[in-house]
Amino acid sequence: MIYAEIPIRTPTLNVWQRMHWAKRGRLGRQVATEIWAALGGKLPERPLKKCRIRIERVSTQEPDADGLHASSKVLLDALQPPSKRHPYGLGIIVDDNSECVTSLEVKHVAGKASKTRIWIEAA
Repeated sequence: MIYAEIPIRTPTLNVWQRMHWAKRGRLGRQVATEIWAALGGKLPERPLKKCRIRIERVSTQEPDADGLHASSKVLLDALQPPSKRHPYGLGIIVDDNSECVTSLEVKHVAGKASKTRIWIEAA
């Protein structure tokens, strides 16, 4: 089981779509850096080929269902191996497709703190 709590509230779909491409890149690098720090710099030797992921996004207002689910995008990008598409990838999971991520649960948790919790479990 891999657990990380990062001091960033992941952006909803509407916020992500309106974000400038350069800001998206900075946010992706920041999320990856925070996950790496939360794990103490200890990443798995090899990316997980099959896993279940649970994400809790803490915010004062609950986003609509599609906005909440889309808020996982920046996290899933950071969890994949580094590549041209994911230059800030950590290599925790092989891919974010349904073959690799067999279950993705994204929940809203009411609270004032700006944070996101992530659980990754081998399937």
